[in-house]
Amino acid sequence: MVFQLVPARKKWSFTILYSFSGTPDGAEPVGINYDAANGALYGATAGGGTVGTAGGTLFKLVKNGSAWTETILHNFGEGGDGFSPNARPLIDRTTGVLYGTTLYGGANGGGVVYAVQP
Repeated sequence: MVFQLVPARKKWSFTILYSFSGTPDGAEPVGINYDAANGALYGATAGGGTVGTAGGTLFKLVKNGSAWTETILHNFGEGGDGFSPNARPLIDRTTGVLYGTTLYGGANGGGVVYAVQP
């Protein structure tokens, strides 16, 4: 799940922004990154997606009224692109390119460093 914590008087306010189901939207989120330029959250899941339980996804969350809508940017495990991302993607705010790593897959089976362009 993706959640928000907001400081309030002597305690924190907790809100769930998005809950993952596994297929097709991913499972086991590993982190998010906020892009203030467009108000979107970008993240990765280590599992789930359309390829299988271990593939993983790269996703974007955008606020739509009071709810957050997910868009899958990439499903990992569709060839030599690696699978099981293991960290939140980094955003190049100049180009919009997302960078990250996977634990497994790629040409030698030991993971990949990826770049996904808008």
